[in-house]
Amino acid sequence: MTKEKKKPDYRLGYKYLLNHIEELNERLDEKDNLVDIVIEDFIDFRIDIGEDERTATRKVYKRIYDDKWKNHIDGKFLTKEESQEWFDDNHDDWFCSGDYIANSNYIDLAQYETGIYNQFINGKIVKAYNHPRLNFKFENKKGGVYETNY
Repeated sequence: MTKEKKKPDYRLGYKYLLNHIEELNERLDEKDNLVDIVIEDFIDFRIDIGEDERTATRKVYKRIYDDKWKNHIDGKFLTKEESQEWFDDNHDDWFCSGDYIANSNYIDLAQYETGIYNQFINGKIVKAYNHPRLNFKFENKKGGVYETNY
């Protein structure tokens, strides 16, 4: 009695991977919120020991974000010269950023390659990993794996 080997289900595996990526993105969002909370608490601590809000906020953002602190702080805490430097730096970064593909993350690249994006279908948003075009099966044939839609 030999056991038959289970054929791999690539479509299901692909969906699991996309679900895992979505969970990781949610965790990262939670971490971003945690950083914001810690920054606010640090600012409040500095205010409690006698610094004014503007000075405390500027010092905390400089310490946390180093050279990119101007990208994260509210504009009301920047001087006019710093605001102009921030605009010049970000404009140069945007203008000289290169092509879209070179600056993409893995999700952007996967969506570009498959042509499948989050879309509205029948009035509901359908995430890319639940898209009807992913309703296919893979078959192992001589010469490799071929996609079939029938």
